[in-house]
Amino acid sequence: MTVLRFRLAADTDLASTRLNAYYLNAGYRVVGHKEGKPQPGGAPKSFTLLEKPAPVHDV
Repeated sequence: MTVLRFRLAADTDLASTRLNAYYLNAGYRVVGHKEGKPQPGGAPKSFTLLEKPAPVHDV
């Protein structure tokens, strides 16, 4: 039996406290921050990087 393990990832605007709280309440954990990520047609923004384990699937 082979078990595949994946992680779900998300990045949210560092200033978006409501969205960050949503992901934390959904089981994501903070794994880092990305400072100065370029934005199309706008100033760079900082982001929170989050991840959580995805459900395990037997193959």
